[in-house]
Amino acid sequence: MVHAQFVIKGFHSHTFLATSLLNMHANLGSIVDSNKVFDTLTKHNQVSWNAIISGFTLNGLHLESFDHFLQMKNEGIRPNIYTIISISKAVGQFGDMDKGKEVQSVSLELGVESDVQVGTAPIDRQEALELYVRMRHNNIKSDVYTYCSIFNATADFKYLHFGKEVHGMVLKSSRDMMVISVCNATVDAYAKCGAPEYRKKSFYEMEERDMVSWTTLMREEGFRPNQFTFSSVLVSYSRLCFLEYGQQIHGLLCKAGLDKDKCIKNALVDIYAKCGSVNEAKKVFERIFEWISNPDTVSWTAMISGYAQHGLRGCRSTL
Repeated sequence: MVHAQFVIKGFHSHTFLATSLLNMHANLGSIVDSNKVFDTLTKHNQVSWNAIISGFTLNGLHLESFDHFLQMKNEGIRPNIYTIISISKAVGQFGDMDKGKEVQSVSLELGVESDVQVGTAPIDRQEALELYVRMRHNNIKSDVYTYCSIFNATADFKYLHFGKEVHGMVLKSSRDMMVISVCNATVDAYAKCGAPEYRKKSFYEMEERDMVSWTTLMREEGFRPNQFTFSSVLVSYSRLCFLEYGQQIHGLLCKAGLDKDKCIKNALVDIYAKCGSVNEAKKVFERIFEWISNPDTVSWTAMISGYAQHGLRGCRSTL
């Protein structure tokens, strides 16, 4: 109905409005209609290219996403950080090293290769390990984001021996690799692989520790964090955009029976919204009505900020 009114009123020639319509179809899973809107645009700009690339990635059409990325460059439209984030997710899914190098080359040209969101664009865990092995064989230097991803994958599959080898590579590399995020990922991997002696050794060798470091150790030592500990950790994760760790904390909260606490709910809304998982943020927000009566100002602000940050509209009409 919206699309029909859009055409009737002659808005199809308006690039900005047409791009919004394109986004709507993509978010609703109708990528065919999204692509039709894109093709009808008389002029493509950076925003419309980003919208269609993101739409293909969102709907699992990763090769189409990469093809449009190449077309965007061929038409002389300069990619930006949002392009790189979307296309990195797509390339990560089909695990093509050559395509990955091409995206990395563009990232270097743009100077965004060190951005957290670019560095942590999600890829399949098994593919991450395979790609890392191929990187080593091709003498491609690993960075902080590579090591964090590999340790996370190692923890998921409980590949202790592999994790020890990667840890050795980190220790042999420059001190620039010994940042707190890599150290935390190392400790977490050893913990999940059932190697407490290596976990403790890695923890006590850390030159710097944050809330994430201490909470990981507490959990493995059997100490029971309370809602204030969890809330503080979630705030830390949201600032670092560590969605996966936030999800793990959410699981622990449910097991501990603390997931209905208002402070916890607010922190969960905040981390999901800031990490780009707006749908999950909304689910947590909606449960506040069911379990705690009414959300407070903090809850509303976190949810509204999440919508605004990602260019979305539609918070509950009860506001």
